[in-house]
Amino acid sequence: KMPVFIPVDSTKSERTDTLLEGETIACFTVGGEKRLCLPQILNTVLREFSLQQINSVCDELHIFCSRCNLVQLETLKVLNILPPNAPSCGLITKTDAERLCNALLHENPERNMEPPSRNSFKV
Repeated sequence: KMPVFIPVDSTKSERTDTLLEGETIACFTVGGEKRLCLPQILNTVLREFSLQQINSVCDELHIFCSRCNLVQLETLKVLNILPPNAPSCGLITKTDAERLCNALLHENPERNMEPPSRNSFKV
Protein backbone atom coordinates (compact mmCIF):
# COMPACT_ATOMS: atom_id res chain seq x y z
CA LYS A 1 0.00 0.00 0.00
CA MET A 2 1.47 3.35 -1.07
CA PRO A 3 1.13 6.58 0.94
CA VAL A 4 -1.86 8.72 0.07
CA PHE A 5 -0.86 11.49 -2.34
CA ILE A 6 -2.58 14.84 -2.62
CA PRO A 7 -2.59 16.71 -5.96
CA VAL A 8 0.55 18.30 -7.36
CA ASP A 9 1.18 21.82 -6.08
CA SER A 10 1.81 24.17 -8.98
CA THR A 11 3.07 27.03 -6.78
CA LYS A 12 6.57 28.30 -7.55
CA SER A 13 9.19 26.57 -5.42
CA GLU A 14 12.82 27.07 -4.47
CA ARG A 15 15.26 24.12 -4.16
CA THR A 16 17.22 24.01 -0.90
CA ASP A 17 18.60 21.46 1.55
CA THR A 18 17.58 20.81 5.12
CA LEU A 19 18.81 18.62 7.96
CA LEU A 20 16.68 15.74 9.21
CA GLU A 21 18.09 13.48 11.94
CA GLY A 22 21.61 14.57 10.94
CA GLU A 23 21.14 13.79 7.22
CA THR A 24 21.10 16.43 4.49
CA ILE A 25 17.83 16.09 2.57
CA ALA A 26 16.88 17.90 -0.64
CA CYS A 27 13.74 19.97 -0.35
CA PHE A 28 11.68 22.64 -2.03
CA THR A 29 10.32 25.68 -0.25
CA VAL A 30 6.72 26.01 -1.42
CA GLY A 31 4.62 28.82 0.01
CA GLY A 32 7.11 29.28 2.87
CA GLU A 33 6.98 25.59 3.82
CA LYS A 34 9.80 23.09 3.29
CA ARG A 35 8.76 19.94 1.44
CA LEU A 36 11.34 17.17 1.61
CA CYS A 37 12.20 14.48 -0.95
CA LEU A 38 10.51 11.37 0.48
CA PRO A 39 12.63 8.73 -1.35
CA GLN A 40 15.79 10.35 0.01
CA ILE A 41 14.42 10.14 3.58
CA LEU A 42 13.47 6.48 3.05
CA ASN A 43 16.98 5.65 1.79
CA THR A 44 18.84 7.50 4.56
CA VAL A 45 17.09 8.36 7.81
CA LEU A 46 14.51 5.53 7.65
CA ARG A 47 16.53 2.89 5.75
CA GLU A 48 16.14 0.37 8.61
CA PHE A 49 12.35 0.36 8.32
CA SER A 50 10.12 -1.46 5.86
CA LEU A 51 7.65 0.42 3.67
CA GLN A 52 4.90 -1.36 5.59
CA GLN A 53 6.15 0.07 8.91
CA ILE A 54 6.51 3.56 7.43
CA ASN A 55 3.06 3.49 5.78
CA SER A 56 1.50 2.26 9.01
CA VAL A 57 2.92 5.20 10.97
CA CYS A 58 1.87 7.63 8.20
CA ASP A 59 -1.68 6.28 8.53
CA GLU A 60 -1.61 6.54 12.35
CA LEU A 61 -0.35 10.13 12.24
CA HIS A 62 -2.54 11.16 9.26
CA ILE A 63 0.54 12.15 7.24
CA PHE A 64 -0.08 12.74 3.54
CA CYS A 65 2.50 13.30 0.83
CA SER A 66 2.23 15.48 -2.24
CA ARG A 67 3.70 14.58 -5.60
CA CYS A 68 6.39 16.88 -6.96
CA ASN A 69 5.78 18.70 -10.22
CA LEU A 70 7.79 18.04 -13.41
CA VAL A 71 10.27 20.87 -12.80
CA GLN A 72 10.96 19.61 -9.27
CA LEU A 73 11.29 16.02 -10.56
CA GLU A 74 13.79 17.06 -13.25
CA THR A 75 15.77 19.11 -10.70
CA LEU A 76 16.11 16.07 -8.41
CA LYS A 77 17.21 13.91 -11.36
CA VAL A 78 19.82 16.45 -12.58
CA LEU A 79 21.28 16.58 -9.06
CA ASN A 80 21.44 12.74 -8.95
CA ILE A 81 19.12 12.67 -5.95
CA LEU A 82 16.72 10.54 -7.98
CA PRO A 83 17.57 8.04 -10.73
CA PRO A 84 16.99 9.29 -14.31
CA ASN A 85 14.09 6.84 -14.79
CA ALA A 86 12.14 7.86 -11.64
CA PRO A 87 8.53 8.43 -12.78
CA SER A 88 7.58 10.62 -9.80
CA CYS A 89 8.65 11.65 -6.32
CA GLY A 90 6.73 12.17 -3.12
CA LEU A 91 7.30 15.30 -1.07
CA ILE A 92 6.59 15.47 2.67
CA THR A 93 6.48 18.63 4.76
CA LYS A 94 9.39 19.06 7.15
CA THR A 95 7.00 19.04 10.11
CA ASP A 96 5.44 15.75 8.99
CA ALA A 97 8.90 14.27 8.27
CA GLU A 98 9.98 15.16 11.81
CA ARG A 99 6.80 13.61 13.24
CA LEU A 100 7.33 10.43 11.17
CA CYS A 101 11.00 10.11 12.17
CA ASN A 102 10.19 10.82 15.81
CA ALA A 103 7.52 8.10 15.86
CA LEU A 104 9.76 5.50 14.18
CA LEU A 105 13.16 6.35 15.66
CA HIS A 106 12.44 7.67 19.14
CA GLU A 107 8.98 6.81 20.49
CA ASN A 108 8.71 3.05 20.17
CA PRO A 109 11.93 1.07 20.78
CA GLU A 110 10.30 -2.27 19.81
CA ARG A 111 9.77 -0.99 16.27
CA ASN A 112 13.53 -0.57 15.93
CA MET A 113 14.17 -4.14 17.03
CA GLU A 114 12.01 -5.72 14.36
CA PRO A 115 14.23 -7.24 11.66
CA PRO A 116 13.31 -6.43 8.07
CA SER A 117 10.88 -9.00 6.70
CA ARG A 118 11.87 -11.03 3.67
CA ASN A 119 9.32 -8.96 1.75
CA SER A 120 10.95 -5.61 2.56
CA PHE A 121 13.06 -3.84 0.00
CA LYS A 122 15.08 -0.67 -0.36
CA VAL A 123 13.31 2.16 -2.19
